[in-house]
Amino acid sequence: MQTQTIEGIKTQLENFRSNLIEEFQDANQRVKLKINGHFKILELKVPDDLPTEEIERIVPELFTKAIESIGNRIRQKLEEMQTVPN
Repeated sequence: MQTQTIEGIKTQLENFRSNLIEEFQDANQRVKLKINGHFKILELKVPDDLPTEEIERIVPELFTKAIESIGNRIRQKLEEMQTVPN
């Protein structure tokens, strides 16, 4: 079994995160959030006619869902890197 250097692991994880992009929408598909593996917002679409109260309710829910999802995907990748020999 070949072991990886810490730099190799960091590079592999960095590449994974750079290529990880997920999209989320609210139940009515009015608000759209696209975020990458570095938790950078790539796109946030909110209709002009959406009331402020709805925005204040929907956007935090989408961010929470996105952060949890991206975090889980990164955790899964780290677990795979620990168990799969190269």
